[in-house]
Amino acid sequence: RNLDTQPWLRLHDSMSRIVVASALFLTLVAASSCTHVLEYFDTPGRGEAIRIALHSAGVKFTDKRLGWEEWQGIKSSSSDWVYKNGLPVLTVDGTKFSQSIAQMRYAARKGKLYSDNLLEAMRIDE
Repeated sequence: RNLDTQPWLRLHDSMSRIVVASALFLTLVAASSCTHVLEYFDTPGRGEAIRIALHSAGVKFTDKRLGWEEWQGIKSSSSDWVYKNGLPVLTVDGTKFSQSIAQMRYAARKGKLYSDNLLEAMRIDE
């Protein structure tokens, strides 16, 4: 196409690029708008490895650090079974998960830090 002699083509191409770029941006925003909340004590323990994995994966999350009394209050008053399993609790878009190894694997896979190769994955899990 000769864009210099047909200015309407230049405008059309520019508009097409803007539409494609906008659609890509909205797709990325929608994919990244997932909310994550990690609840754990204000100590390293099992929660620290998950914090590090989430940071390494580039996952934005709320790091909710609980004191012992606050944890006891949540555990005794909540009807949510996940709190009966103990901490850490990782909430992803409102769904709570309680097993720390599953949380670690989730963070690693989310950040593409975990292998699809079974032997490599087993080495990572060692």
